Amino acid sequence: MAPGPGRPYDGFVVNSRRAVESVLVAVAVALLAMALALPGRADAPRVTVLRIDGVINVFTADYITGGLDRARASGSNLVVIGMDTPGGIDSSMRRIIQAILASPLPVAVFVSPSGARAASAGLYISQSADILAMTPGTNIGSAHPVFIGAGGTAGGSGSNVEDQKVLNDSVAYIQGLANLHHRNADWATDAVKNSVNVTAEKAVELHVADRVSRDLPTLLREVDGQQLGKHGATITVHTAGAQVDEQQMNWTQGLLHALADPQLAYLFLLLAILAIGFEVTHPGAILPGVVGVISGLLALVSFESLPVNFAGIALVAFALVLFALDVHAPTHGVLTGGGLLSLSLGSFLILDAGAPFLEPNLWLALLPPVAVGLILAFLISRAVAARRRPRTVGVSTLLGAEGEAREDLGPDGGLVMVDGALWQAHAEVQIDRGSRVHVTAVNGLQLTVEP
Repeated sequence: MAPGPGRPYDGFVVNSRRAVESVLVAVAVALLAMALALPGRADAPRVTVLRIDGVINVFTADYITGGLDRARASGSNLVVIGMDTPGGIDSSMRRIIQAILASPLPVAVFVSPSGARAASAGLYISQSADILAMTPGTNIGSAHPVFIGAGGTAGGSGSNVEDQKVLNDSVAYIQGLANLHHRNADWATDAVKNSVNVTAEKAVELHVADRVSRDLPTLLREVDGQQLGKHGATITVHTAGAQVDEQQMNWTQGLLHALADPQLAYLFLLLAILAIGFEVTHPGAILPGVVGVISGLLALVSFESLPVNFAGIALVAFALVLFALDVHAPTHGVLTGGGLLSLSLGSFLILDAGAPFLEPNLWLALLPPVAVGLILAFLISRAVAARRRPRTVGVSTLLGAEGEAREDLGPDGGLVMVDGALWQAHAEVQIDRGSRVHVTAVNGLQLTVEP
């Protein structure tokens, strides 16, 4: 029978429940205190960190604009864009600048780490930032508009009307960005017209950059409490004890960004030419054809984000036509020589040169004609050697061969085994079965033999 009310067992149960509840409450309070003590608590400032490394292209622009949108959605107080770039494509640069200017969040560009640079398009992007900081050992400038124009069209030295238009547009653009943040517009103009370049310390002295900071934590401590004008309002930057959220490119953006390298793009094109050419001359190999098609598609992806010179592509295509024609035309290598010359010129012209990051590599440009020339020389030498060799097929190759009589032979004929096959044969003298014989003549499918 269960114990009744007021018995000692009831009191023990009640006291045990109260003790368990007290322990649970104490644990919950401790967990709450620990959560509030963490640096990533809900009321802590949040800083989003993005990176621009290498050539600025359409994939860089997608990454930066998407990162700014995610930073706003996550409630970040500041976006820091780390930078190390030699420049990039004009249309991608302008997309990034427009996104920075339109962002309701303050944006800082941090040229880092030591040894990094903000050249060409990097200068424009840095001047659009609300805060521009540089690490010691970095530099900024060299922004002559070789690729500042619609669609990445190359500008020149201002020697004609079109180049002058591009230059004037670039000067006005950099002046507007510098004046927007009260920086040195005169020096920025000089960087565009004369490609001048300065160190981090000199940039601060000239009021081109705002500060020199050793690293990201130092920068966040220094800008905490700074007031910025943004879209007609004053914003106070809060970065003390901030939670740093570093956003990297996703794997797709990273892969495409890596493929958008001009030297790598041309290597893919070269591999596609050689592999498909081998498949055409050796039908049924399959693997070279597959490799060639994949390499060709990767080359198209790479060239999609680069300023391609169509004259260079036309020269490469013309070289392939000449190689194909020389296979069937009795030109004794004249078309092949023209193809090698066309391929060499196309290698240098396939990308619009003028910017350091797009200058053609001499050895890489010479690699295609040299490789194709060596391959063609090897094939020609093999063909000549094959023509000089004696015939190895047909009944005429049996003349002078030795075999074995499988039957008794005489003028009436019999069977002999020559070169692994049975043949009808006759002899002017009697030859016994099993004797070795020598072929002296071939008449149709009948052999004349002698002992």
